[in-house]
Amino acid sequence: MREVITMTLKAQKRAKILEMVKNKKIKQKDAAIILGICRRQLIRIFKEYLSKGDEALNHKLIGKPGNHRISSDIKEKIMQIVRNNYKGFKPTFIAEKLYEEHHIK
Repeated sequence: MREVITMTLKAQKRAKILEMVKNKKIKQKDAAIILGICRRQLIRIFKEYLSKGDEALNHKLIGKPGNHRISSDIKEKIMQIVRNNYKGFKPTFIAEKLYEEHHIK
């Protein structure tokens, strides 16, 4: 059974071009120009494509939580403070007050 991989349009375009390079229909230099990247970067992407297939072309953080995500506990605490103390205020003012009075940056 085949595995289904969700790809962006950019990744699909890269896959199509890299497949042409793999089948020697176009040169690496031409593929780099088409994709708008340098030849060295194309070589790096092509090596990964050969070893991992289409999966190598997707961004590695797709489907995973971001590195700079605020934890749900802190988010809830901030929302409570804003609802209780700063209802109706603009975002910039709220950010300033959270920093000044609650030491939340």
